[in-house]
Amino acid sequence: MECCEMENDTKSKCNGLKEDEVYELKDTDFFSNQVGPDGSPIEGTAPESITLAIFELTNGNRFEFVGAKIEDNEVGVREIGGGPRESAPTFQPTSRMTVSEMYLKLAPKETPIPSMILSLDEKINKNNYKSVEFLETPILIDLDEIGIKSIETDSHYCDGGYNSFKHDFCDAASVTSNTWWWCDPQQHFHWRDRWTTNHKRRNSLGITAACGGGLGSTIHYYKNAFGNWKHNHTWTIPSGYWQWTKWEGGSKRDRWIRHHPLPQGGNSYVRCVSFFWT
Repeated sequence: MECCEMENDTKSKCNGLKEDEVYELKDTDFFSNQVGPDGSPIEGTAPESITLAIFELTNGNRFEFVGAKIEDNEVGVREIGGGPRESAPTFQPTSRMTVSEMYLKLAPKETPIPSMILSLDEKINKNNYKSVEFLETPILIDLDEIGIKSIETDSHYCDGGYNSFKHDFCDAASVTSNTWWWCDPQQHFHWRDRWTTNHKRRNSLGITAACGGGLGSTIHYYKNAFGNWKHNHTWTIPSGYWQWTKWEGGSKRDRWIRHHPLPQGGNSYVRCVSFFWT
Protein backbone atom coordinates (compact mmCIF):
# COMPACT_ATOMS: atom_id res chain seq x y z
CA MET A 1 0.00 0.00 0.00
CA GLU A 2 1.45 3.33 -1.01
CA CYS A 3 1.31 6.18 1.45
CA CYS A 4 -0.33 9.42 0.45
CA GLU A 5 1.80 11.66 -1.75
CA MET A 6 1.74 15.30 -0.75
CA GLU A 7 2.65 18.31 -2.88
CA ASN A 8 5.33 19.44 -0.42
CA ASP A 9 7.37 16.26 -0.91
CA THR A 10 6.12 14.47 2.20
CA LYS A 11 4.14 11.35 2.90
CA SER A 12 1.38 10.96 5.42
CA LYS A 13 1.06 7.87 7.60
CA CYS A 14 -0.31 4.80 5.80
CA ASN A 15 -3.96 4.04 6.44
CA GLY A 16 -6.56 1.63 5.17
CA LEU A 17 -4.49 -1.57 5.22
CA LYS A 18 -6.67 -4.65 5.15
CA GLU A 19 -6.44 -8.36 5.98
CA ASP A 20 -3.47 -10.59 5.17
CA GLU A 21 -3.97 -10.97 1.45
CA VAL A 22 -1.62 -11.85 -1.38
CA TYR A 23 -0.29 -8.81 -3.20
CA GLU A 24 -1.54 -8.79 -6.79
CA LEU A 25 1.47 -8.61 -9.09
CA LYS A 26 1.06 -5.51 -11.24
CA ASP A 27 4.50 -3.90 -11.37
CA THR A 28 7.01 -4.35 -14.16
CA ASP A 29 9.99 -6.49 -13.22
CA PHE A 30 12.53 -3.72 -13.76
CA PHE A 31 15.48 -5.83 -12.67
CA SER A 32 14.90 -8.59 -15.24
CA ASN A 33 14.66 -5.95 -17.96
CA GLN A 34 17.92 -4.32 -16.78
CA VAL A 35 16.26 -0.94 -16.30
CA GLY A 36 15.30 1.00 -13.21
CA PRO A 37 11.75 1.87 -12.13
CA ASP A 38 11.89 5.16 -14.07
CA GLY A 39 13.21 3.50 -17.24
CA SER A 40 16.85 4.48 -16.65
CA PRO A 41 19.34 1.66 -17.28
CA ILE A 42 20.97 -0.42 -14.56
CA GLU A 43 24.69 0.13 -15.01
CA GLY A 44 27.29 -2.57 -14.45
CA THR A 45 27.62 -4.68 -11.33
CA ALA A 46 27.70 -3.92 -7.63
CA PRO A 47 30.54 -1.60 -6.57
CA GLU A 48 33.48 -2.88 -4.59
CA SER A 49 32.37 -3.33 -1.00
CA ILE A 50 34.12 -4.22 2.22
CA THR A 51 32.83 -5.72 5.45
CA LEU A 52 33.77 -3.12 8.04
CA ALA A 53 32.64 -4.84 11.25
CA ILE A 54 30.45 -7.66 12.57
CA PHE A 55 28.83 -7.61 16.01
CA GLU A 56 27.28 -10.80 17.44
CA LEU A 57 24.73 -9.83 20.12
CA THR A 58 23.71 -11.82 23.18
CA ASN A 59 20.04 -11.61 22.10
CA GLY A 60 20.96 -13.74 19.07
CA ASN A 61 20.92 -10.88 16.57
CA ARG A 62 23.76 -9.91 14.28
CA PHE A 63 24.91 -6.48 13.07
CA GLU A 64 26.93 -6.17 9.88
CA PHE A 65 28.54 -2.90 8.77
CA VAL A 66 29.52 -2.59 5.10
CA GLY A 67 31.24 0.11 3.06
CA ALA A 68 30.76 0.72 -0.66
CA LYS A 69 33.39 2.46 -2.75
CA ILE A 70 31.43 4.60 -5.21
CA GLU A 71 31.77 8.23 -6.35
CA ASP A 72 31.38 9.18 -2.68
CA ASN A 73 31.85 6.54 -0.05
CA GLU A 74 28.63 5.18 1.40
CA VAL A 75 28.13 2.84 4.34
CA GLY A 76 25.46 0.32 5.13
CA VAL A 77 24.32 -1.64 8.15
CA ARG A 78 21.93 -4.48 8.71
CA GLU A 79 20.53 -6.23 11.73
CA ILE A 80 19.25 -9.76 11.25
CA GLY A 81 17.05 -11.48 13.81
CA GLY A 82 14.07 -13.73 14.34
CA GLY A 83 14.45 -17.45 13.74
CA PRO A 84 14.15 -19.96 16.60
CA ARG A 85 14.87 -17.29 19.24
CA GLU A 86 12.20 -14.96 17.84
CA SER A 87 14.40 -12.02 18.75
CA ALA A 88 13.34 -8.42 18.39
CA PRO A 89 15.27 -5.52 16.82
CA THR A 90 17.87 -4.02 19.14
CA PHE A 91 16.99 -0.47 18.09
CA GLN A 92 13.85 0.93 16.51
CA PRO A 93 14.91 0.80 12.83
CA THR A 94 13.34 4.21 12.09
CA SER A 95 14.98 5.94 15.07
CA ARG A 96 17.14 8.06 12.71
CA MET A 97 20.33 6.92 14.41
CA THR A 98 23.23 7.27 12.01
CA VAL A 99 25.46 4.31 11.21
CA SER A 100 28.23 5.80 13.33
CA GLU A 101 25.85 6.34 16.28
CA MET A 102 24.75 2.70 16.15
CA TYR A 103 28.35 1.52 15.93
CA LEU A 104 29.49 3.62 18.89
CA LYS A 105 26.42 2.64 20.93
CA LEU A 106 27.23 -1.07 20.52
CA ALA A 107 31.02 -1.22 20.39
CA PRO A 108 32.99 -1.85 23.59
CA LYS A 109 35.15 1.03 24.79
CA GLU A 110 38.50 1.39 23.04
CA THR A 111 37.18 -0.42 19.96
CA PRO A 112 38.49 1.40 16.87
CA ILE A 113 35.95 2.66 14.36
CA PRO A 114 36.24 1.90 10.64
CA SER A 115 37.39 5.00 8.77
CA MET A 116 34.55 4.86 6.20
CA ILE A 117 31.98 5.06 9.01
CA LEU A 118 33.90 7.82 10.77
CA SER A 119 34.27 9.92 7.62
CA LEU A 120 30.52 10.22 6.99
CA ASP A 121 29.59 11.70 10.37
CA GLU A 122 30.27 15.43 10.36
CA LYS A 123 29.21 15.79 14.01
CA ILE A 124 31.94 13.54 15.37
CA ASN A 125 35.26 14.95 16.55
CA LYS A 126 37.42 12.51 14.62
CA ASN A 127 40.45 13.23 16.78
CA ASN A 128 38.72 11.48 19.68
CA TYR A 129 38.65 8.08 17.97
CA LYS A 130 41.15 5.56 16.72
CA SER A 131 40.26 4.48 13.19
CA VAL A 132 41.04 1.33 11.20
CA GLU A 133 40.07 0.17 7.73
CA PHE A 134 37.97 -2.67 9.15
CA LEU A 135 37.74 -5.01 12.15
CA GLU A 136 39.32 -8.36 11.35
CA THR A 137 37.15 -10.53 13.62
CA PRO A 138 33.54 -10.40 14.87
CA ILE A 139 32.95 -8.94 18.35
CA LEU A 140 30.54 -10.43 20.88
CA ILE A 141 28.37 -7.70 22.40
CA ASP A 142 26.76 -8.29 25.81
CA LEU A 143 23.69 -6.03 25.74
CA ASP A 144 23.27 -6.17 29.52
CA GLU A 145 26.80 -4.86 30.04
CA ILE A 146 26.19 -1.83 27.83
CA GLY A 147 22.68 -1.21 29.18
CA ILE A 148 20.67 -1.89 26.01
CA LYS A 149 17.31 -3.63 26.13
CA SER A 150 15.77 -4.75 22.85
CA ILE A 151 12.43 -3.27 21.90
CA GLU A 152 9.48 -5.52 22.66
CA THR A 153 7.83 -7.22 19.70
CA ASP A 154 5.86 -10.23 18.59
CA SER A 155 8.19 -11.38 15.86
CA HIS A 156 5.88 -14.00 14.31
CA TYR A 157 5.89 -12.35 10.90
CA CYS A 158 5.11 -15.33 8.67
CA ASP A 159 1.93 -17.40 8.97
CA GLY A 160 -0.73 -14.96 10.10
CA GLY A 161 1.96 -12.35 10.66
CA TYR A 162 0.39 -9.49 8.70
CA ASN A 163 -0.84 -7.59 11.77
CA SER A 164 2.37 -8.15 13.76
CA PHE A 165 4.59 -6.92 10.94
CA LYS A 166 2.36 -3.93 10.28
CA HIS A 167 2.24 -3.05 13.99
CA ASP A 168 5.99 -3.33 14.61
CA PHE A 169 7.35 -1.72 11.47
CA CYS A 170 4.59 0.48 10.04
CA ASP A 171 2.34 1.68 12.86
CA ALA A 172 5.34 2.15 15.17
CA ALA A 173 7.41 4.00 12.57
CA SER A 174 8.63 7.47 13.48
CA VAL A 175 9.16 9.52 10.34
CA THR A 176 10.07 13.11 9.55
CA SER A 177 8.15 15.36 7.16
CA ASN A 178 10.62 14.81 4.31
CA THR A 179 10.42 11.00 4.46
CA TRP A 180 9.01 9.02 1.56
CA TRP A 181 7.82 5.63 2.74
CA TRP A 182 5.62 2.69 1.85
CA CYS A 183 4.21 -0.05 4.06
CA ASP A 184 3.79 -3.39 2.24
CA PRO A 185 2.94 -6.07 4.84
CA GLN A 186 1.07 -8.28 2.36
CA GLN A 187 2.50 -11.57 1.08
CA HIS A 188 4.77 -10.76 -1.88
CA PHE A 189 5.55 -13.92 -3.83
CA HIS A 190 7.52 -12.12 -6.56
CA TRP A 191 9.02 -8.74 -5.75
CA ARG A 192 8.27 -5.29 -4.35
CA ASP A 193 10.07 -2.22 -5.67
CA ARG A 194 10.00 1.21 -3.98
CA TRP A 195 12.03 4.21 -5.14
CA THR A 196 12.36 7.98 -5.44
CA THR A 197 12.41 9.98 -8.67
CA ASN A 198 13.75 13.53 -8.50
CA HIS A 199 13.38 13.42 -4.71
CA LYS A 200 16.98 12.79 -3.73
CA ARG A 201 17.74 11.41 -0.30
CA ARG A 202 20.84 10.44 1.68
CA ASN A 203 19.30 7.44 3.42
CA SER A 204 17.39 4.34 2.38
CA LEU A 205 15.99 1.82 4.86
CA GLY A 206 14.38 -1.49 3.95
CA ILE A 207 12.76 -3.91 6.40
CA THR A 208 12.11 -7.42 5.09
CA ALA A 209 10.67 -10.60 6.62
CA ALA A 210 11.28 -13.87 4.72
CA CYS A 211 8.64 -16.61 4.86
CA GLY A 212 7.44 -19.77 3.13
CA GLY A 213 10.60 -21.85 3.23
CA GLY A 214 12.84 -19.92 0.84
CA LEU A 215 15.19 -16.97 1.19
CA GLY A 216 14.40 -13.27 1.37
CA SER A 217 16.49 -10.56 -0.25
CA THR A 218 16.79 -6.78 0.14
CA ILE A 219 18.69 -4.89 -2.56
CA HIS A 220 19.66 -1.21 -2.41
CA TYR A 221 20.36 0.90 -5.52
CA TYR A 222 21.33 4.51 -6.08
CA LYS A 223 21.31 6.71 -9.18
CA ASN A 224 24.74 8.00 -10.21
CA ALA A 225 25.73 11.35 -11.71
CA PHE A 226 25.05 10.05 -15.23
CA GLY A 227 21.44 9.18 -14.44
CA ASN A 228 21.96 5.41 -14.31
CA TRP A 229 20.99 3.05 -11.52
CA LYS A 230 23.85 1.34 -9.68
CA HIS A 231 23.59 -1.70 -7.44
CA ASN A 232 24.75 -0.81 -3.94
CA HIS A 233 24.44 -4.03 -1.96
CA THR A 234 22.33 -7.17 -1.51
CA TRP A 235 21.48 -8.77 1.85
CA THR A 236 19.84 -12.21 2.06
CA ILE A 237 18.12 -13.99 4.97
CA PRO A 238 16.67 -17.49 5.50
CA SER A 239 12.98 -18.15 5.94
CA GLY A 240 11.62 -17.27 9.38
CA TYR A 241 14.02 -14.37 9.86
CA TRP A 242 13.70 -10.60 9.46
CA GLN A 243 16.28 -7.95 8.62
CA TRP A 244 16.43 -4.20 8.48
CA THR A 245 19.03 -2.78 6.11
CA LYS A 246 20.13 0.83 5.89
CA TRP A 247 22.33 2.75 3.43
CA GLU A 248 23.72 6.15 4.31
CA GLY A 249 25.63 8.51 2.04
CA GLY A 250 27.15 11.95 2.08
CA SER A 251 25.31 12.97 -1.10
CA LYS A 252 21.63 13.15 -1.92
CA ARG A 253 20.67 10.66 -4.63
CA ASP A 254 17.58 9.02 -6.01
CA ARG A 255 17.39 5.61 -4.35
CA TRP A 256 15.62 2.32 -4.95
CA ILE A 257 14.95 -0.70 -2.72
CA ARG A 258 13.89 -4.12 -4.01
CA HIS A 259 12.45 -6.77 -1.68
CA HIS A 260 11.90 -10.26 -3.07
CA PRO A 261 11.82 -13.95 -2.14
CA LEU A 262 14.11 -16.61 -3.58
CA PRO A 263 12.85 -18.41 -5.54
CA GLN A 264 10.09 -16.17 -6.86
CA GLY A 265 6.62 -17.36 -7.74
CA GLY A 266 6.59 -20.41 -5.44
CA ASN A 267 5.66 -20.79 -1.80
CA SER A 268 8.24 -18.29 -0.57
CA TYR A 269 7.19 -14.70 0.11
CA VAL A 270 8.31 -11.52 1.86
CA ARG A 271 6.66 -8.74 3.84
CA CYS A 272 8.35 -5.36 3.65
CA VAL A 273 8.44 -1.62 4.33
CA SER A 274 10.67 1.00 2.69
CA PHE A 275 11.85 4.47 3.82
CA PHE A 276 13.86 7.23 2.14
CA TRP A 277 14.88 10.40 3.97
CA THR A 278 17.40 13.24 3.92
